[in-house]
Amino acid sequence: TLRDPKRTDEEYRTALQSATAALQAYPWNPALLSTLGAAQYRTGRYREAIETLLRSESLSPYPITSNLILIAMTHYRLGEIEKARTELEAAVPIRSHNADAQPSFLDEADSLISPIGPGH
Repeated sequence: TLRDPKRTDEEYRTALQSATAALQAYPWNPALLSTLGAAQYRTGRYREAIETLLRSESLSPYPITSNLILIAMTHYRLGEIEKARTELEAAVPIRSHNADAQPSFLDEADSLISPIGPGH
């Protein structure tokens, strides 16, 4: 659900509620934190999303490509365009060797954070 940018707001809110509830039982789980960060991103809670995704990264023994891509997209949504581009570029070597980021996230990030940007 969260990897698809064309789901409904209600689906994203439901995912946010589910991830929040799951974290009550497992607050230090990097995968659950990633899910929560994605749900926060999809519901427009960009500052919270960055905090959650960075926390997930700090708890994971390896970089989680989808986190890195979401962090880049979140910076873009916050108007931090250059930071978004830098973050996405940093994820490129990792994403080419890591299967956790499905093409939908990659395609979405590439179209969102292109050198020109959407609509240009």
